[in-house]
Amino acid sequence: MTIAKLHLKYAYPLDVTRRQLWSDRNYGYYPSIEEVENKIDEWKKIWSEINKDDKVFKLIIKITGVNIPRDLELYVFGTGLHPMSEPLIMPISENGEKKFTDDEFIAIVIHEIIHRFTDEIENNSNIKKYWDIIRTEYVNESRLTQDHIIIYAVLTIILSALFNRDRLKDFITEEHPDYKRAIAIVTEKGAENLVKQFRDIVLRINL
Repeated sequence: MTIAKLHLKYAYPLDVTRRQLWSDRNYGYYPSIEEVENKIDEWKKIWSEINKDDKVFKLIIKITGVNIPRDLELYVFGTGLHPMSEPLIMPISENGEKKFTDDEFIAIVIHEIIHRFTDEIENNSNIKKYWDIIRTEYVNESRLTQDHIIIYAVLTIILSALFNRDRLKDFITEEHPDYKRAIAIVTEKGAENLVKQFRDIVLRINL
């Protein structure tokens, strides 16, 4: 089985345009190129330790039953955009001079990678069927909440495997109400039950 790799790269064009925008509009502090490059070096070391022997990717595959056929590139820049899965990007600072902590980096990068697995419609048509079911089952929830139920279910299981479950509060610290609602649903229904629902739909041969 081929296991994808994560490559952290400096998002040079994006970083340059963000930095220029911050300067032109007097938005305040923007991390220097040196700060970004240093943070990339730090994060590469953290990731190599946390994903030693492809541990994180193997956990995602084991939990979801889904694999992806290609490596991923995480593009890192200063600030000005939220972390995203498509494209896979991450700033070193959300706002102002406060940098993301190591725990925040770990939780965010795994969160965004899970999105890539649970959205792998091109190679598994049943994933679209899963999302159609979720849109109906949680029709009264926001789209953002719907999108993150399976994400936080998988993330909870992975972080519990990598660290002590008691440390989950150190990693899952979302303040956005739609994310908090998704986390509440995971707590209410159970991460394992929600993952089972995903697997039962996605791995069914004739759905």
